[in-house]
Amino acid sequence: MNAKNIFNLFRQDLTISLRNSLVWFMGFTALLMIVLVRIALPSDFQLEQQQMYWYDRTQESSLGTALAQMGLSEFILDSQSLEEMVAQNPGAIGVMAVPNA
Repeated sequence: MNAKNIFNLFRQDLTISLRNSLVWFMGFTALLMIVLVRIALPSDFQLEQQQMYWYDRTQESSLGTALAQMGLSEFILDSQSLEEMVAQNPGAIGVMAVPNA
């Protein structure tokens, strides 16, 4: 195949795609999202670091070992304590790692 055939196939695909209204809808939706984010968020917007609590029920605490190596050490010993800690701090995130059944 030479470049002319590839260009013709691309042109045909583009024509067929533009006939489909989904392409126009997706383009409009993406453009609308970009505009809304640019308008709605202030220029000095920064995300806060969330407090995360981890409860690891996996075998041999595999997730806990990996997170400890990364420096995340807010581990909870049981699910009751996890629920209490998240209830005390409304902005916190509680993660419970359970093995696959």
